[in-house]
Amino acid sequence: MYVHSQADLIEVLGRPDVSMALLAGNIRLDTEGWPAQPLVRNASLLIIASPSWGDRQPLFDFNFIGNRVILSPGVVLEFRDVELRCAGVDMGWPCV
Repeated sequence: MYVHSQADLIEVLGRPDVSMALLAGNIRLDTEGWPAQPLVRNASLLIIASPSWGDRQPLFDFNFIGNRVILSPGVVLEFRDVELRCAGVDMGWPCV
């Protein structure tokens, strides 16, 4: 599944049947549009740069926004070939 926007990312995070997402553009998170309660992710997810980026890396800017996703025990959220920015020390994405 391709991720072009924050709305796409929220959709992917809410779908346990999606195990890999292709980041097709730069994303900067903001507080608008997120559900009132954090999303609970029950399956691992790999977010990887879309092949259309070639040797470049898309930018994923967390904008220091935290507490939007909770990873269930054993769940891994992995980023590959993506430049992460403004994530903070603990990324603000708590694990339970």
